[in-house]
Amino acid sequence: MTNTLRLFKFTLFLCLLFVGNMFGQVPTYSVYPYTDKVLPEEPLVYYPTTGITFGPSNISIKDEQGKTPDENEVKIVYARPFYNSRFNTTTSFGMGYPASCVARILFKKPGKTYTISFRPSVSCANCANADGSYPGDRKILGNNEFKVQVMYPRMAIPINLEEFYVIGTKLAVNFAAVGLEDHPNPDSTYYSYEFTFKDKTEEKKGSQVVLDDIFADPDNRDMVFTITGKYRGEIIQYSPTEKAQWSSKLRFNPENLIVKHTWSDSKNNPKELSLSDDSNFEIKFRYEDELPNGSMFVFPMQGIASVGARIELNEKPFIYDTRQSAKEFVLIVDKKAIASQLGKLCTLKLQFTDTFGKTVNKDLFAIFKQ
Repeated sequence: MTNTLRLFKFTLFLCLLFVGNMFGQVPTYSVYPYTDKVLPEEPLVYYPTTGITFGPSNISIKDEQGKTPDENEVKIVYARPFYNSRFNTTTSFGMGYPASCVARILFKKPGKTYTISFRPSVSCANCANADGSYPGDRKILGNNEFKVQVMYPRMAIPINLEEFYVIGTKLAVNFAAVGLEDHPNPDSTYYSYEFTFKDKTEEKKGSQVVLDDIFADPDNRDMVFTITGKYRGEIIQYSPTEKAQWSSKLRFNPENLIVKHTWSDSKNNPKELSLSDDSNFEIKFRYEDELPNGSMFVFPMQGIASVGARIELNEKPFIYDTRQSAKEFVLIVDKKAIASQLGKLCTLKLQFTDTFGKTVNKDLFAIFKQ
């Protein structure tokens, strides 16, 4: 294909583009915040030209009130002219060449609309026809003025934290938003979050927040925590009144200690128990707490603090074992110690402090038979 034919087709394309835009309104482009966008979306062409200068200083950006936003709101990443220098005055029949302008702009405030104007410095020396007219009359093909509407991203999975959680709860949330695409490499994610608790803040990568380990630590009881979701370092705003920030409390009530056993709590009415039934030698401890939805949550006691503990059978220390499970702490009475007391009143004294600081003071009574 000859250069003349290429030039003809390109000029025809520009003319059709111009005709398609000359009767249209100022275009409005919809973009999401916190990420940069190449604008305008349709080609913006100046023709004919023999020289063009275009940079950030050639761009006008105004908000709805006619004010120029600062870089905390809108930032021009780059602004560049594009042209093919082969279309010059010596090879394109004195018509100059077409040139285009584009800019990459970062918008940080959703819910705003901006009017953007491109004002490049365009020259066209020796572009005139023999009669002094200009081919295309140096028209702008496309729109050098357009509007940009910055949309609110939408939460992909709604997050509604409970008023409180209890020790041992498993919780994972994801604050990723529709419209805010993540980096294809998970190690270079655009998402991050701050987790604030106990007067300290941890910054972590990703949009997935898993709190199982923190909720499993009894030392975190009565902890108020806050999750703040970010995208490219900016707190995500989902609507004028909703942003990516949630708070709740990790609660624990050590008053709800449940002790389960087959013995009697009354010395005057001891239970008769069988030596062959192993369940009679297990004293089980667990905490129960009511969740906001009304269901009960079970969490095991976390052991016995050795300092000051009194665990006695008939006022004498004895050998015992313990077992820890996901739901309870079990104290196992030595069967041999009981076997020597067959037919007699056995008094089991439990006096200790658990790892939550809860004081346990309980006497149990039973009479064992073979």
